[in-house]
Amino acid sequence: MTSLLILNTGSGHNLGDRAMQINLCRHLRQTIAHCQLMGSARVPAFMQEEFAIKPFSFLIDCWARLNWARRSKPYLSGIVTALSLPYFIISTLLIWLALVFAKSIGYQPRAKFREAELIRALLQSDIVLFSGGGYLTDQGKKEAYALMLMGLMAASIGKPVYMTGQGIGPFNSRWSLFLLKLLGQKCKLIGLRDPDEGKKILLNLGIAPSKIHAIADDALTLPARNCQPQTTKTLAVHWRVSPHQNETDRVQAVLESALDVLAQSGWHLRLFVLHENVLFERAVYDAWLARYHWANATIIQSEDPRETLSAMSSCSAAIGMAYHFSVFAHGLSVPAVGLWHNEYYRIKLQGLFKLAQCPQLAIDDRHISTESLVALLTSEAFLKTKIDLGPLKHEHDAWWSLLSNDLIHHAHATH
Repeated sequence: MTSLLILNTGSGHNLGDRAMQINLCRHLRQTIAHCQLMGSARVPAFMQEEFAIKPFSFLIDCWARLNWARRSKPYLSGIVTALSLPYFIISTLLIWLALVFAKSIGYQPRAKFREAELIRALLQSDIVLFSGGGYLTDQGKKEAYALMLMGLMAASIGKPVYMTGQGIGPFNSRWSLFLLKLLGQKCKLIGLRDPDEGKKILLNLGIAPSKIHAIADDALTLPARNCQPQTTKTLAVHWRVSPHQNETDRVQAVLESALDVLAQSGWHLRLFVLHENVLFERAVYDAWLARYHWANATIIQSEDPRETLSAMSSCSAAIGMAYHFSVFAHGLSVPAVGLWHNEYYRIKLQGLFKLAQCPQLAIDDRHISTESLVALLTSEAFLKTKIDLGPLKHEHDAWWSLLSNDLIHHAHATH
C-alpha cells in the first residue's frame, strides 16, 4: 500500500490550510486507491477520522520544546532564546543523521517521542507531498525552515517530493533562498497558486521551468456541505488582528465604521472566524456586537471549512483580509474585496484576484476610507461582478490529473 506524507503545518488552527488539506485528501482518496495518508499531529480529529490520516510529529513540533521551556521557566527565557539557534541546528542535524542511519540498516524506531515519530514518518512514506499554504516565506522563517528541511530530509533518503497549491515568497534571506533552491531541485512537480512572483523566484534560482505549473489554490474547488441561494444585502466579513499589520487600529476603525453604516441601512452582516486563536478574530467580533448591537449580525465559526462555505454561499458580497476568505468567496462566485497591507499579502491577494479576472478588487488598505468602502460595496457594478472560474477550474483538473498520474507512477515504481 502506497504511503503519502502530507506536509502542512497550518491545518491544526487555520481554516484555509485545513480547506486545502481536506480537498487534497478528498482527491487522493478518489484517485489513488488504498493509499495510507500521513499528516501532522496537529490535524483535527474529525479529519484524521474522515480521511484515515495517521498523525505524526513534524520538525516544527520537535523545535516547539523551546516554547514549552519559555512558558514553564520564564526566568530562563533569555537563556533559552540565546540557545535557540544552536538547538535548532544541532537537533536537526542529529535527527537527519539518525534518519540516514536508520534507512541504511533498515530499522524503524518504535519510541513515542517526537523525533522518533518524525523519523518513522519519513521512513514509512513512499511519497512526500507539500500541501501548499503560504509558509515558504520569510514572514515566518522558522516554519519555512522546518518544512523545507523536512522535504530535504525525505529527498536525501530517496523519497520523491511534490508540491501542490504552494505559495512562495517573499524572501530576504540568502539562507531561505539556499534551502528553497535545494528543495526545488529535488521536487518532481511544483504547483504554484500565485504563479507570477513564485515562478520568478524559482526561475531565478535555476529551477527547471518544466517542473513549475501555475494552478489554482487547492481550496478553490472544495465543495460546501449545503449550498444556499444568495440573498440580497448580505455581507460576508473577515477581519484579523495580524502581527504583520502595521496599521491595525486605523484599518480596523475604518472597516468597523463602514460596517456600521451598512448595518444601519439594512445589510445583514456575517462575521467569519477562520483562525482558532480567539484574540485574532473572535474577540474583535464580540467587541463589535457588544458596542453596536447590530440587529442582523451573526458570527460564523466552524472547525470544518465546508460548513463555512455553506454559510458564505448565501451572501451577496464579501470583504476581508485573509487570502482563503477570498478563495472561498471566489469559489462560490460571491463578489469579494480583498484588503492587503504588506508585500506578503499583496503577492497572495493580487495573484488570486488576477486569476479571478478582477484585479481591481484587491485593494491596498492604506488607501481606504469609510466612504470609499461603503460606496464600493453598495455599487451596482461591484454587486454584479461576474466571477468565471470555469477555465481556471478546468486547468486545475488538468493539474490534478498530471499530479495523480505521476504519484501513481512513482507508487508503482516504489512497490
